[in-house]
Amino acid sequence: MGVVPGTVGVLMATEAIKYLTGLGQSIQGKLLTYNALSQTLKTLQLAQNPHCPLCGQNPGIVAPKAMAVSCATSEDLKVFELTPEAFQRKMAQGLPLLDVREAEEFATGHLPQAENVPLSGWDDQRWQARFSVDQPMLLYCQKGLRSLKALQQLRDVGYQQVYSLAGGLSVWEGPLVLPV
Repeated sequence: MGVVPGTVGVLMATEAIKYLTGLGQSIQGKLLTYNALSQTLKTLQLAQNPHCPLCGQNPGIVAPKAMAVSCATSEDLKVFELTPEAFQRKMAQGLPLLDVREAEEFATGHLPQAENVPLSGWDDQRWQARFSVDQPMLLYCQKGLRSLKALQQLRDVGYQQVYSLAGGLSVWEGPLVLPV
Protein backbone atom coordinates (compact mmCIF):
# COMPACT_ATOMS: atom_id res chain seq x y z
CA MET A 1 0.00 0.00 0.00
CA GLY A 2 2.94 2.33 -0.56
CA VAL A 3 0.99 4.39 -3.11
CA VAL A 4 -1.83 5.28 -0.71
CA PRO A 5 0.02 8.22 0.94
CA GLY A 6 0.74 9.66 -2.51
CA THR A 7 -2.86 9.28 -3.63
CA VAL A 8 -4.20 10.85 -0.44
CA GLY A 9 -1.60 13.62 -0.75
CA VAL A 10 -2.80 14.47 -4.24
CA LEU A 11 -6.41 14.59 -2.98
CA MET A 12 -5.36 16.90 -0.12
CA ALA A 13 -3.36 19.18 -2.44
CA THR A 14 -6.33 19.39 -4.81
CA GLU A 15 -8.60 20.40 -1.93
CA ALA A 16 -6.10 23.06 -0.79
CA ILE A 17 -5.92 24.54 -4.30
CA LYS A 18 -9.72 24.61 -4.52
CA TYR A 19 -9.91 26.36 -1.16
CA LEU A 20 -7.24 28.95 -1.99
CA THR A 21 -8.58 29.77 -5.46
CA GLY A 22 -12.27 29.56 -4.59
CA LEU A 23 -12.83 27.17 -7.49
CA GLY A 24 -14.99 24.07 -7.42
CA GLN A 25 -16.96 22.72 -4.50
CA SER A 26 -15.15 22.25 -1.18
CA ILE A 27 -15.58 19.15 0.96
CA GLN A 28 -15.46 21.31 4.08
CA GLY A 29 -17.65 19.69 6.75
CA LYS A 30 -17.35 16.30 5.06
CA LEU A 31 -15.08 13.30 5.37
CA LEU A 32 -13.67 11.78 2.19
CA THR A 33 -12.67 8.14 2.53
CA TYR A 34 -10.51 6.32 0.00
CA ASN A 35 -10.46 2.55 -0.40
CA ALA A 36 -7.36 1.62 -2.41
CA LEU A 37 -8.39 -2.02 -2.75
CA SER A 38 -11.65 -1.23 -4.54
CA GLN A 39 -10.53 2.16 -5.95
CA THR A 40 -13.58 3.89 -4.48
CA LEU A 41 -14.14 7.21 -2.78
CA LYS A 42 -16.96 7.85 -0.33
CA THR A 43 -18.02 11.22 1.08
CA LEU A 44 -19.64 11.37 4.51
CA GLN A 45 -21.39 14.47 5.87
CA LEU A 46 -20.13 15.47 9.33
CA ALA A 47 -22.29 17.22 11.90
CA GLN A 48 -20.70 20.24 13.57
CA ASN A 49 -20.13 19.89 17.30
CA PRO A 50 -21.66 23.02 18.91
CA HIS A 51 -19.31 22.56 21.91
CA CYS A 52 -16.10 22.38 19.85
CA PRO A 53 -13.53 24.78 21.40
CA LEU A 54 -12.28 25.71 17.92
CA CYS A 55 -15.37 26.06 15.73
CA GLY A 56 -18.38 25.70 18.06
CA GLN A 57 -20.90 28.32 19.10
CA ASN A 58 -18.59 29.77 21.79
CA PRO A 59 -15.04 29.06 20.60
CA GLY A 60 -12.38 29.14 23.30
CA ILE A 61 -9.49 28.80 20.88
CA VAL A 62 -9.26 32.04 18.93
CA ALA A 63 -5.53 32.32 18.23
CA PRO A 64 -2.50 30.03 18.13
CA LYS A 65 -0.61 29.68 21.41
CA ALA A 66 3.03 30.66 21.70
CA MET A 67 4.93 27.57 22.75
CA ALA A 68 8.24 27.48 24.59
CA VAL A 69 10.96 25.75 22.61
CA SER A 70 13.55 23.66 24.37
CA CYS A 71 16.39 21.44 23.29
CA ALA A 72 15.86 18.96 26.11
CA THR A 73 14.72 15.54 24.97
CA SER A 74 12.29 13.24 26.73
CA GLU A 75 15.34 11.12 27.62
CA ASP A 76 16.82 14.13 29.47
CA LEU A 77 13.61 14.38 31.49
CA LYS A 78 13.46 10.70 32.47
CA VAL A 79 15.44 11.46 35.63
CA PHE A 80 12.52 13.64 36.76
CA GLU A 81 9.95 10.90 36.21
CA LEU A 82 9.19 8.96 39.38
CA THR A 83 7.82 5.47 39.84
CA PRO A 84 4.50 5.34 41.71
CA GLU A 85 6.35 4.25 44.85
CA ALA A 86 8.87 7.13 44.70
CA PHE A 87 6.05 9.56 43.84
CA GLN A 88 4.10 8.42 46.90
CA ARG A 89 7.17 8.98 49.12
CA LYS A 90 7.45 12.55 47.75
CA MET A 91 3.71 13.07 48.34
CA ALA A 92 4.23 12.07 51.98
CA GLN A 93 6.62 15.04 52.29
CA GLY A 94 3.67 17.39 51.65
CA LEU A 95 4.97 18.78 48.33
CA PRO A 96 2.55 20.74 46.12
CA LEU A 97 0.71 18.25 43.93
CA LEU A 98 -0.61 19.47 40.57
CA ASP A 99 -3.00 17.48 38.39
CA VAL A 100 -2.50 18.85 34.86
CA ARG A 101 -5.54 17.05 33.38
CA GLU A 102 -8.66 18.93 32.29
CA ALA A 103 -11.25 19.82 34.94
CA GLU A 104 -13.65 17.15 33.63
CA GLU A 105 -10.98 14.48 34.10
CA PHE A 106 -10.08 15.79 37.56
CA ALA A 107 -13.75 15.53 38.58
CA THR A 108 -13.76 11.79 37.81
CA GLY A 109 -11.11 11.13 40.46
CA HIS A 110 -7.77 12.54 41.57
CA LEU A 111 -4.98 12.08 44.08
CA PRO A 112 -5.64 13.34 47.62
CA GLN A 113 -4.49 16.96 48.18
CA ALA A 114 -4.09 17.52 44.42
CA GLU A 115 -4.82 20.89 42.84
CA ASN A 116 -6.20 20.93 39.31
CA VAL A 117 -4.11 23.17 37.02
CA PRO A 118 -4.97 22.01 33.46
CA LEU A 119 -2.03 22.10 31.07
CA SER A 120 -4.32 23.63 28.45
CA GLY A 121 -4.50 26.82 30.56
CA TRP A 122 -0.79 27.23 31.16
CA ASP A 123 -0.50 30.18 28.80
CA ASP A 124 -1.90 32.17 31.73
CA GLN A 125 1.17 31.97 34.00
CA ARG A 126 -0.30 33.80 37.01
CA TRP A 127 -0.49 30.52 38.95
CA GLN A 128 3.30 30.16 38.74
CA ALA A 129 3.73 33.16 41.07
CA ARG A 130 2.40 30.99 43.92
CA PHE A 131 5.39 28.67 43.73
CA SER A 132 9.05 29.51 44.19
CA VAL A 133 11.35 28.20 41.45
CA ASP A 134 13.32 26.27 44.09
CA GLN A 135 10.22 24.72 45.67
CA PRO A 136 9.81 21.03 44.76
CA MET A 137 6.55 20.16 42.95
CA LEU A 138 4.83 16.98 41.85
CA LEU A 139 2.89 16.71 38.58
CA TYR A 140 0.67 14.01 37.18
CA CYS A 141 -1.91 13.35 34.47
CA GLN A 142 -3.65 10.25 33.12
CA LYS A 143 -0.78 8.59 31.22
CA GLY A 144 2.25 10.71 32.16
CA LEU A 145 2.65 12.55 28.84
CA ARG A 146 0.99 15.87 29.71
CA SER A 147 2.73 16.01 33.09
CA LEU A 148 6.05 15.43 31.32
CA LYS A 149 5.22 18.29 28.95
CA ALA A 150 4.33 20.47 31.95
CA LEU A 151 7.58 19.46 33.65
CA GLN A 152 9.49 20.55 30.52
CA GLN A 153 7.70 23.92 30.48
CA LEU A 154 8.44 24.52 34.16
CA ARG A 155 12.11 23.59 33.74
CA ASP A 156 12.30 25.97 30.75
CA VAL A 157 11.37 28.88 33.05
CA GLY A 158 13.74 27.90 35.87
CA TYR A 159 11.94 25.36 38.08
CA GLN A 160 14.50 22.69 38.98
CA GLN A 161 12.80 20.37 41.47
CA VAL A 162 9.74 19.28 39.50
CA TYR A 163 8.78 15.62 39.23
CA SER A 164 6.27 13.75 37.10
CA LEU A 165 4.46 10.48 37.84
CA ALA A 166 5.76 8.05 35.18
CA GLY A 167 2.75 6.41 33.54
CA GLY A 168 0.32 8.76 35.29
CA LEU A 169 -2.84 7.64 37.04
CA SER A 170 -3.07 4.65 34.71
CA VAL A 171 -0.33 2.96 36.80
CA TRP A 172 -1.29 4.44 40.19
CA GLU A 173 -2.40 1.92 42.82
CA GLY A 174 -2.61 4.28 45.80
CA PRO A 175 -5.64 6.14 47.18
CA LEU A 176 -7.84 8.36 44.99
CA VAL A 177 -10.49 10.94 45.79
CA LEU A 178 -13.52 9.76 43.82
CA PRO A 179 -16.76 11.63 43.05
CA VAL A 180 -19.69 10.89 45.32
